[in-house]
Amino acid sequence: MARQGARIREAARVSSDVATAEGAITLGAAIADFNQAMASITSAHRELSQRIAELDLQLAQRNAELAQSLNETQRLKTYLNHILDSMSNCLVVVDRLGTITLFNRAAERLTGYRAEEVVGRQYEEVFCACTSEAFTPLQVLRSAAGSSEGDKEILSKSGRRLPVKFAVSRLTTPQGDVLGAIEVFTDLTAVRALEEERRRVSVLSALTEMAAVVAHEIRNPLQGIAGYAALLSEDLPTDDVRYAMAQQIQEGVHRLDEIVNNLLLLVRPGKPALGPLDLTAFLRELLASCRRRLPPQSDVVVEDDLPARPVMTNADPLLLERALDNIVSNALQAMPQGGTLRISLTEDLPAQRRAWMCQILIADTGVGMSRATMDRLFTPFFTTKERGAGLGLAIAKNLISFHQGEIIVQSSEGRGTTVAVLLPVQRGVNG
Repeated sequence: MARQGARIREAARVSSDVATAEGAITLGAAIADFNQAMASITSAHRELSQRIAELDLQLAQRNAELAQSLNETQRLKTYLNHILDSMSNCLVVVDRLGTITLFNRAAERLTGYRAEEVVGRQYEEVFCACTSEAFTPLQVLRSAAGSSEGDKEILSKSGRRLPVKFAVSRLTTPQGDVLGAIEVFTDLTAVRALEEERRRVSVLSALTEMAAVVAHEIRNPLQGIAGYAALLSEDLPTDDVRYAMAQQIQEGVHRLDEIVNNLLLLVRPGKPALGPLDLTAFLRELLASCRRRLPPQSDVVVEDDLPARPVMTNADPLLLERALDNIVSNALQAMPQGGTLRISLTEDLPAQRRAWMCQILIADTGVGMSRATMDRLFTPFFTTKERGAGLGLAIAKNLISFHQGEIIVQSSEGRGTTVAVLLPVQRGVNG
């Protein structure tokens, strides 16, 4: 038994030694594998770091190229905006649905709208209140026609009708895809005013010829009628009905004679006797005359705002008085229910003029005038009154033009009228 136990312990020792040797071999292999794996990881990390560095460099280059491209795009966009805003013509761009996408500065100035007020809104919502769709970019988008042009009216932000000349074209890509439409329009207000002035001058010229003949043919018979009527009056008792009829004849002749005189003043006012005139003193006399003209129970109040110092101009006092008197008479007649007539005088150097000008403002709080009446205000024989030949303002305009002056009228129905008479100032004479 003892020998058997010794054998068993020897076998166990041998077995333990063998196991120890095998374990040592396995650990060494594992370490070797680990070192190899670490080397691979280190190599991969190095390659990855290098690749990341390359990618960072490429990304930086791409970013620089993109930034340069964005800068160039922004520069071109700014340059294009400067071109669009520097255009004297108005420009409106709409997309395929008729939504406004661009509105340049000239369009802002003419219409009174700011770009941010209209961009994003439908074209017809902003501009079609007084314009048929046939004259808009919408028609070009919806029809086969690629463009259209002509004259039309658009409504400004303040509600004023503006005559414009327009041209519309489709906006397309090089491949022919429709992106929208472009409309360019220009203001025709000055052109229309010149056309109206040309028509007025043409009418006035024709009236001049006619008035000269009529005045010559009527004046002599009128004097004869007036003379005979006066003789009849002298031979009749004042309570005779025929005396009253003779008086009516004389009054009618006097009125016709006044019309003839106005016609002659309109067409042949004669050469004005121009000379230095103190407008401050001149207007004080006009105001005194105006106050004396009012009936005692009149509800019209006459106010003035005149400078203390003289304001000198070069004028014919008789012709200037006639012109201003016609304007004042119209103002008083515009206030049948009473009101305020205000006459003021100021002196200024307007930005659009090179000479000092004075401004005589004659403002009333009367019934005012419609746009249609304003358009024909200076047309001879145009009147809205039951009595009156319609020559007063036409004569006033002519007489003021003889003094190198200008008349500007502003009026609103129910709120009154303001007439501005502009005359050159003699600064040297003023001292």
